Amino acid sequence: MKNLFKNNQTTLKNKVIVFFFLLHVAVFYFFHFNHFLFGIPYAGDNYSNIFDIVYFEQFTQDQSYIDNFLNNFEIPQLLNDNTIVFKFILIRIIEYMPFASGIFLQFLIMFMIYIIFIKNILLFKLNNKDLIIILAISLLPTFNYWTCYVSKTSVVTIAINLVFLFILNLFLRKKISLFIIFLFLLGLLILFFLKQTYLFLLAYLILNVIILKLLKDKKIISLISILLFNIPIVVVCYYLPEFYSLICNIEMISNNFCNTKLFSYMKFSEDLSYISNSYNYGNTSRDINLNNIKEIMLLYPYYFYLSFFGPAFYEINNPYLLFLYIEKIILFFLIIIFLKEIFNLNQNYLNLLIYLLIFILIFFIFTFPYTIQSIWNIGSSNRYRAEIFLPFIYFLILYKNKIVT
Repeated sequence: MKNLFKNNQTTLKNKVIVFFFLLHVAVFYFFHFNHFLFGIPYAGDNYSNIFDIVYFEQFTQDQSYIDNFLNNFEIPQLLNDNTIVFKFILIRIIEYMPFASGIFLQFLIMFMIYIIFIKNILLFKLNNKDLIIILAISLLPTFNYWTCYVSKTSVVTIAINLVFLFILNLFLRKKISLFIIFLFLLGLLILFFLKQTYLFLLAYLILNVIILKLLKDKKIISLISILLFNIPIVVVCYYLPEFYSLICNIEMISNNFCNTKLFSYMKFSEDLSYISNSYNYGNTSRDINLNNIKEIMLLYPYYFYLSFFGPAFYEINNPYLLFLYIEKIILFFLIIIFLKEIFNLNQNYLNLLIYLLIFILIFFIFTFPYTIQSIWNIGSSNRYRAEIFLPFIYFLILYKNKIVT
């Protein structure tokens, strides 16, 4: 009887997963159809909508365009603009694969994001109610909008979640298969060519996981260790310009290394005007006067809220921002429903608060570069949020899992 009940639960869970996958497919075609019907633009690095993929491929198959791209390709360019490899690979795929292959690529990206996400959340052994809530959160329209076509954002989303597949297995399982390790290395390779910043951020998360794993039976010691590990990192973030100067004044480190795209963000942290000017365009730019990174650090929860959960009510001045605000209200509602169970249990509320602060601290450090880059423009903050939205869900589940168990 127990096995029969378990089989019925598994069957129901599979049906729920398939149902939400079909909803993702519906959202995928909805966005592309709206672009075709109303001309709603997609602001990707390599735009290719499935309804006008023919024009995109004709453009990339223009040999003069490809020759111009290859003739200007140099190794220093790879160091200063690592996305050049992504653009080169995409051009070659479009050139050599069958005609309209972009349609297949876009659907494959959407499918892979969903499958990896499902693989990750099933590691937590959620009950059906929690599974439905989490899958509903994953249907957030802006997240699906930025991940339903070929772009850096969608590919980075896949890579980050491949790495999280390894991190969650490391945290929740005793053994890690060779296939998981292969996917982990693949994710790191993709991030190296698209967004190297995440390599350091994910290494930081893995170190936190290792500390928790090694000290899982010593709760107090593990919490103290996590704090001792993270507080110096907060100090490093606060004094980031000084650390940049210190590193780049070392003779063994070449100037080319310090001038790479990755380290340039450390350099600009002393004067944020370069970053703010880069995003000062469109109807959703913010007029925020911040001179250096220390000013962001002092009010970081507020600026993170504006970036990740923006817009604020006072910023609504067009239908698009109103839609984002309504979406945020729905997201908060789903999070409350998901977490309300922990308040119904006989919890030590001091422990609940301590774990909440620990998780917030870790997630704040993980999203630190995102906030610096996204605070200046609401549209950009939503696009970049797609890369870390599923990790946000994993943190949400981990927090509840840690409290309940």
